[in-house]
Amino acid sequence: MKAARPFLIVIVGLLVSHVASAQPQPHRAEYSLRLGTAANAPRVGTAVQDLTSDCNVWRIQRRITSDVSLTPSFKVDLAFRSEGEEDGQGKGLRYSTFQFLNGAEHQTKGTLRRTDGEIQGEIATREGTEPVSLPPLTMLPVAALGHLVHRLAEGANSFSMTLFAAEAAAAFLVDVEQLPLSALPPAPPSLVPPTSPPTGRSWGVLMTVTRAGAQDGKPSLSMRARVFESGVLDQIVVVAGPAIIAAHLRALDMHKERGCSGG
Repeated sequence: MKAARPFLIVIVGLLVSHVASAQPQPHRAEYSLRLGTAANAPRVGTAVQDLTSDCNVWRIQRRITSDVSLTPSFKVDLAFRSEGEEDGQGKGLRYSTFQFLNGAEHQTKGTLRRTDGEIQGEIATREGTEPVSLPPLTMLPVAALGHLVHRLAEGANSFSMTLFAAEAAAAFLVDVEQLPLSALPPAPPSLVPPTSPPTGRSWGVLMTVTRAGAQDGKPSLSMRARVFESGVLDQIVVVAGPAIIAAHLRALDMHKERGCSGG
């Protein structure tokens, strides 16, 4: 299990990236995962994020499947899914996760609430329920994504934010720096591009992710990505220690936002 930790950190990075004034557009994005950024890098899995909105509530579904052999003795067979509902104002989150890693299963359920500027809640596993208290400025996932797009649209070249990643059940400090789009890897020649690619403004970014409160201050991972104003990400590269995973968009479906009828 310890040997799989570097790859799990990369997976957390892919999920965190799918991170407040702007509102992202509901969409379903499917990615092809590859081991490294070379044109012939082997495909190692898929990732899907489905983001919908209904009556000022955001619903998030994520799926990852992967089968990786980094070395003859380091193999990772991973299936992961998470579901969550986030208040449209970023004041509350309910979520559940399921992870299957090399034959071992792990499940969590969490509830977070923002009250008087503080975020508190509880996270339940098979071992029991633990209270959780997050830094006051922590953003929930969809609110963090909106904040990221908003700051980039404002023209900010660098900024920081703290967000909660349900997949890791922890808060992370994210330092964001703009990059030229030319610094991002092109899609592999073998990848068929989506029939409806993302449109609108976009920015290249470098994000350095550090677990909030880490005593050594050492980043958990770094990530490059192309961020579209819709909240869709592409050309993602996550680096954590020896593990490098690239994620390229292979299918995209923009959802219509469903409103509420009546008072």
